[in-house]
This record gives sequence, C-alpha cells and structure tokens, in this order.
Amino acid sequence: MTLGGSGGMTGPIVTGGNTVNLSGNGQIDAGVFYAPNAVLKVTGSGSIRGVVISRNLELSGSARIQYIDSMDRF
Repeated sequence: MTLGGSGGMTGPIVTGGNTVNLSGNGQIDAGVFYAPNAVLKVTGSGSIRGVVISRNLELSGSARIQYIDSMDRF
C-alpha cells in the first residue's frame, strides 16, 4: 500500500501486506492502523493519527504519529 503527495485517508485501515509507504504530505486519520506483517515507512511530513500496529516502523524527515488517548482500550 502506498500513499504519497498530499493524499489522505480517513477510517480504520487493515492490511495483510508486507510494506506500507506514506510519503510527502500524506495524512492518515485511521483511529486504528493494523498492519501486523508490514514494514511501515513514513517519510517527509507524512502523519498518522491513531493506534499503529506493524511489524516494523520507520520514520524519517518530519514524519509523525499522533496517538489518540481515547484509543487506550486497544
């Protein structure tokens, strides 16, 4: 799965893929991002808002993940 440029997604994401790339100014407001088999790469100024479950996580540039307190039950 790849999301680049200034693209965006909203809603839970579940994938069985091996690689997920978020680059550029891509924004994901997932709540839950479930990719247990994937290497998740977030580069540039990409961001994910929610709980992330992945095999491996790589952040570079000004990439960020914002945890949501209301997701504590996960």
